[in-house]
Amino acid sequence: MFAPYVNLYGWNIDAEKLKEELKFSIGLEGKEIDKLLQKISPVVISTACAGISHQEKNFRDLREKYRDLEKMVNLDEKLVKMGHKSIVEHMNFNFDIILTRIAIEKFEKFRLASYTEKSQRFTEVDSNAFFIPESSYSSEIENLAEKQIYAYKDALEKGIAKEDARMILMLCFLGPLNFTVNGRELEYMIQRMKSDEFEELVKAGEFLENETKNKVPEAEHLIKHTQKDPYYQKNKELEEYFKNIFKKYYQNRRRKNLLVSIDREADNKILEAMMFKEMDLDYNDCSNLVNKMSLEEKKEAVKIALKHMELWHDAPRAFETAYLRFSAPISASCFAQLKRHRMMTLITQKYLPELGYTIPQSIKDADMNSRYISLIKQSSNLYQKMLYEQDPNAPYVITNAHKRRVFVEMNFRELYHFSRLREDKHAQWHIKDLATRVVNSAKDIAPITTILLGGKDKFDEIKKEVYE
Repeated sequence: MFAPYVNLYGWNIDAEKLKEELKFSIGLEGKEIDKLLQKISPVVISTACAGISHQEKNFRDLREKYRDLEKMVNLDEKLVKMGHKSIVEHMNFNFDIILTRIAIEKFEKFRLASYTEKSQRFTEVDSNAFFIPESSYSSEIENLAEKQIYAYKDALEKGIAKEDARMILMLCFLGPLNFTVNGRELEYMIQRMKSDEFEELVKAGEFLENETKNKVPEAEHLIKHTQKDPYYQKNKELEEYFKNIFKKYYQNRRRKNLLVSIDREADNKILEAMMFKEMDLDYNDCSNLVNKMSLEEKKEAVKIALKHMELWHDAPRAFETAYLRFSAPISASCFAQLKRHRMMTLITQKYLPELGYTIPQSIKDADMNSRYISLIKQSSNLYQKMLYEQDPNAPYVITNAHKRRVFVEMNFRELYHFSRLREDKHAQWHIKDLATRVVNSAKDIAPITTILLGGKDKFDEIKKEVYE
């Protein structure tokens, strides 16, 4: 029997620590360290991976060959000209970064990266950890931030949970985070960020590019398309076009709390895909067979399919064939949780004070309701003034309590993940409420394939009920 060859040949390293060790343990200096680091650069790995597709050399020989900078650069430039960018995905980078909360909302939209940010749910916010933008309203923003931090501290002293106390804080407060990204996604991120209308994000994109190319200079030959691109900039012409359509056909605004749309053939579509995987049949034959199945037969098929599912398992890929959509106004603190589900489609509007704001019950119970509302209204008024004067820094003064409308589309496989995480007893209460309402709507329309939906804490109980 053939024995597969497996070899772990590389992993992420802490380059700062490596430089320190090379200097103090081995006695290397400056250029010697740079030369050695160049030989173990992530670009060597990506270039060698490219070589495996068309060269006779083995894995190790290819990596050794492309430790030669000239050979590495020559191949990389050829590959870029030919459009073979997939090899750049073999480079991985780890970054520390600090952004404001409003910038983090935009930053974490990139799907193919991993993020871990300092959570305001579990850690106390530093009184001085906020950014005051250059604006004619800078002094007002700073004054308001100080008032808010005092209210926040008072709430904590009264025993209010950090996740509720933070609702008063503006999005100009800072959020440290770590993220890991491959070279191809990094190139895309930098270009998108430099094309953004938000100045902080533009600067962050420039800093990411400079930091990468300064510390891994050979990466410049692969990470090239980082210039501002009008395709990624805000389409003001389209915005004006839709405004005219609105004026022509529609005069009223609606403020529905939650609108859910679910594929009414969800159960059948998932069963069709399941059958297609298991049977050597044309898809149309699978569809016809599912339509002939009784309700009990469909239920039994799904129970068999999910029989061995445990808490940590994803739903089968067949569950990706059915979709759920919802639109709702949610607070910034709720959005901070929702944005982490990057595999679904998430489209946002700007924050609108007219949608109201979210005040936790704990704030009301502690008799701080009027104080919080007063400070939130001050933020709302300042936001409206800045918008009126077209001050681009207006988003900084939005608080965690303010709302924006979101549109979400997710398949049922993602719905299972969303339900497990956000209906769990440890979930933030606002997104837990949202998830429960969305999941209940799904259960009403597709009762067969949603049998194991629920929070992590209730999984065993739900499964026991289904199978006993």
